[in-house]
Order: sequence, then C-alpha cells, then structure tokens
Amino acid sequence: MTKIITNKALIFLIINAYFAILFRLTIFRSNISGVQIVNFVPFLTINEYIQFLFSGYRIFGFINIAGNIIMFLPFGYIVSMLFPKTRKLIKIIFLSFIFSVFIETTQYIFACGVADIDDVILNTFGGAVGYLSFVILAKFRRRRINVGTQCS
Repeated sequence: MTKIITNKALIFLIINAYFAILFRLTIFRSNISGVQIVNFVPFLTINEYIQFLFSGYRIFGFINIAGNIIMFLPFGYIVSMLFPKTRKLIKIIFLSFIFSVFIETTQYIFACGVADIDDVILNTFGGAVGYLSFVILAKFRRRRINVGTQCS
C-alpha cells in the first residue's frame, strides 16, 4: 500500500513539474516582448529553422525544432499513461494539437511569445512521438514481465 501511494505521489510530482516547466518556457517567460506576433503560414518558421541548420546558426535552428518536439514528448506519454481511453495515436494527436493551440493562443492574448502555427505542428508531432514511446515501452515491459514469469 505504501509503495502504491509513493508511486502515485511521484507521478503527481513529475506531472506537476512537467507542466510548471512547460508553462515557464512558453507563457511565464522573463523575456516578454509585450508585442502580439502571430504566424498562420504553415512551415514558414520551420523552413527558416532548417535554413539555420545549414548556416552559421545551427544551434538556433536545432534548439527551435528539437525543443518544440521534445517539449511535448512528455505530454503524449503522460496522457497515454494516465488515461487509457486516449491510447490511440489519433486521440493523442488531437489532444496535443488542442493543448498546443491553447498555449499559442495564450501567448498571443498576453503578448508573451510568438503565436506560431509551426509551434503547433512541432508540438503535435512531439506529442505523437511521446505516445509512440509509451506504446514501445509498454510492449517492452509486458515482454520482460512475460519472460520473467516463464523463468520462474
């Protein structure tokens, strides 16, 4: 019983830490411009980031592309872990999309970042990769458990 409570407390702590970091990086930033900027053109900034990868600004392009994907990896994993009814790729894609649109809309409303459709695309992809990570790890755990019980 104590182990279950400890595991739930740890999961709760991890989830809260993830959302605190996510909101700190996207909404409660220290470099708030006060200017409302929005990009509705798909792949415009992704294309710019890719061009940065092949120029002298490689790290800038990499951080922006990988950062947006990695930022939503835990979202896809956590939602899949906590809510079994969402364990379908299309549902995670939809939830990642909606949550990313929420963040981008909040950034626009409060002028605390650039609201960019490309961020939504990369975040949604990150959520999908998080879900796929959950599926792969779940299959690995099941196989490991099955192998362990056969050896007993």
